[in-house]
Amino acid sequence: MNILPNIQEKINTQIFPLVKPKWKPMFKLGLNALSFKPFVSLNSNARTSRDNSSASEMQMYRLVSKDGIPDVFASILLSFFKIDKYTKISIDFTIFHPFAVLYFGIQTEEGRSIPIWFDIIKYPIESDSQNIFILDVLREFLSIVNCKPKIVCDRGFIGEYLINGFIDLGLTFYVRMKSGKKWLVDNKTRVLSKQHKLDETGIMYGEKIRVIRSSRTLQKKLKAKEPWYIITNDFTSSRKEILKTYYYRFEVEETFKDLKHIFNSNQRYLKKISTLKTILWFQTLGIWLFWVTGKLTKLLQKSQHLKKKLSWIRRIFEQLTRETTKLVLPEPNWNPITPHSSQRKEDFYL
Repeated sequence: MNILPNIQEKINTQIFPLVKPKWKPMFKLGLNALSFKPFVSLNSNARTSRDNSSASEMQMYRLVSKDGIPDVFASILLSFFKIDKYTKISIDFTIFHPFAVLYFGIQTEEGRSIPIWFDIIKYPIESDSQNIFILDVLREFLSIVNCKPKIVCDRGFIGEYLINGFIDLGLTFYVRMKSGKKWLVDNKTRVLSKQHKLDETGIMYGEKIRVIRSSRTLQKKLKAKEPWYIITNDFTSSRKEILKTYYYRFEVEETFKDLKHIFNSNQRYLKKISTLKTILWFQTLGIWLFWVTGKLTKLLQKSQHLKKKLSWIRRIFEQLTRETTKLVLPEPNWNPITPHSSQRKEDFYL
């Protein structure tokens, strides 16, 4: 089943109506040059997307210099996804040296999260400025979606400032904590590594906190060095539901790999935050279109082994490439012959 017509229909009906008329030529260039092909350079991607290469380079320059681009993507986001208090969003950093990108990704339970919002900070940074940055980006995101989704974070998002910040924002959170962290249970100080109960409530950072510990069985299954210690202010969900929520946090890391390897976005020569932001926004938009198209065409693959199955981002990217790439040497329609047991399979692809 071809996916290109579905992508074109989504662009024409859900994206272009939200773009200012005078911006549409630039936005169309961004889609063609950045959303559906690996990144080489701004000029190269622009030249290979239109016949008039010099005009395309100038228009690409204007696109990456344009203020207000995130506002357009915020509107597109709201038209594509329903985000509410039940939505589970994984939050993590990925490095595009010298930049760090804070990404928010909707959990899909399909092996890859859907990146829906991000912002960029440049290293080196002042002490505590990263935590301030995280909460500022969260406030901006919450004001856009106008709700309080659940957030899931790894051990890099710990500390009194962040945890109290999540609570002040009214967020339900699930954060993995280091085993050496101390907290109060029944007015007694206890180290998490000494916690024997799989589900217990106590005080941490001056707040009532629930700690869920993973079992030794799960630890062995995941080949982890230690159990998970997940702190949360969710006092209603079952322990199993909380462990499942944290388990799918890894999807955001797999999405980072796709951005860097499929879209080739990890280019170290990029110097401006505005340039990287424009590139990542259009690549993110490409993933949005892959997701909604994959749901329409049933290209999302079911599997019990999420880390082993082919990425749905890669699968749809390759399908679109097949539909849009013209072969230099066209090949006839051809059905491969099943190789004999004595022949190597590779011989049929030489």
